[in-house]
Amino acid sequence: MSLHKIVFVGSYAEAEASGVRMYSFDEQEGTLSLLDEVKGLKNPTFLNVDVPNHKLYAIAEGVSEDGGKMGEAVAYAIELNEGKGELRELNRKAAITASACHIQRDANNRYVLL
Repeated sequence: MSLHKIVFVGSYAEAEASGVRMYSFDEQEGTLSLLDEVKGLKNPTFLNVDVPNHKLYAIAEGVSEDGGKMGEAVAYAIELNEGKGELRELNRKAAITASACHIQRDANNRYVLL
């Protein structure tokens, strides 16, 4: 019987490219299989996984109305079913008026901090 874990990867990418990927990792074989990939985020390098609530949080770089840098927080539902997986965007919010370099949830899963 093969054991599988889910692996998430965030990377430097332009918004038009896939910057967040979800893989199934087969521990016995040592292989990764791509389940889903997400476009629409610039440089989503930091991710945070909320395992009990099946959510993934990502940061992204954005541009404010005045042309300055801003950090965005984006939430995804992690949907797994019979060996298939999908990341479904729940929402996104402008978070800070600078680039973000980390994302973390508070101990009660009420807030996302950048």
